Amino acid sequence: SGKHVVVSARATPGESAFQLHVFDVDTLKSRKVTDDAYRYRVSRDGKFLAYRVNPPGDDKGVLWLTTLAGGKPRELGARVADFDFSPDGARFVYRDNYIELALGGRDPSQTEKKLVEKVGDLTVLELPDGKPKLRARQCPNFLFAPGGSALAYTARIDRPEVTRRLYLYPTGAAEPFPLKDWLYEYQFVGT
Repeated sequence: SGKHVVVSARATPGESAFQLHVFDVDTLKSRKVTDDAYRYRVSRDGKFLAYRVNPPGDDKGVLWLTTLAGGKPRELGARVADFDFSPDGARFVYRDNYIELALGGRDPSQTEKKLVEKVGDLTVLELPDGKPKLRARQCPNFLFAPGGSALAYTARIDRPEVTRRLYLYPTGAAEPFPLKDWLYEYQFVGT
């Protein structure tokens, strides 16, 4: 919308944490959102700001969601790795309880580091004020359709055999649809 500028900056050159500020373009007034945001995203419609607070060097932390206009931040997850807004601004998705698991059901202590995948509990919420809905445990990845009409994601299934299942979750659908097991790769086609 061009109404706000989001700024991530250190308070001093020696600080390791990054403060997160929102500036109003018309008035040039700023609002400090947090003292230690290590990752943030702005919804494409310019209405929402999501940010993650975590210790330096850690790849997961506490996820917060707020409006750019200055609403009260809402805590969504405690061990969140990645998160994003749909292109149409109607949905927000994140992976909580982020862990590493060995590929193919192998014991993680017996495998090389490169044979490990990072998974988390995929949660989706409808904006502006929907309740978070858990859609998949042990989700390795997710992808929005270019216009935001659907969310595709994979889930690791351990029984009866270890597999990766692809799901499609169109906007407005009550539940996601399972599409394919033994998944290797996927993408949306078109604009």
